[in-house]
Amino acid sequence: MTQSTAPAVPADRYGVVRSRSRRDRIVGIVVAGLLALALTGWAAWTAWSSAHVPVRWQDGAFTLVDDGHARFGFDVTTDPGRRVVCTVRVFNQGLAEVGRRDVPAGPASAKTFRVTAVVPTTEAAASATVRACALAHTGNG
Repeated sequence: MTQSTAPAVPADRYGVVRSRSRRDRIVGIVVAGLLALALTGWAAWTAWSSAHVPVRWQDGAFTLVDDGHARFGFDVTTDPGRRVVCTVRVFNQGLAEVGRRDVPAGPASAKTFRVTAVVPTTEAAASATVRACALAHTGNG
């Protein structure tokens, strides 16, 4: 009677499986450490940059003036003496944009100041928001 010889372990079937060397483990630890350091650096940069935004704004009061105009007040926070431009968007009941205006503001002596914009609209408006604010270019450069 003949006895068949079957591989004892799957490693014999698929090739030599070598155990991880000390050098491979050290390389893996170094790579994981560098990735953790990069992630920590990215998180710190994100936190710092969002805390140092040069202009912030807070939406305020909306008033319908008539079917062709809306008034919107909002607060702007920036360094005193800076000029900014804010884009105000006005919407109808269905949230379709019916008006938009770039509103220059400042300079002001206070860090936070109130801005009121009258925006022409194509129909009666129901709400408004500030899309964005940015530092105004001085035109000297």
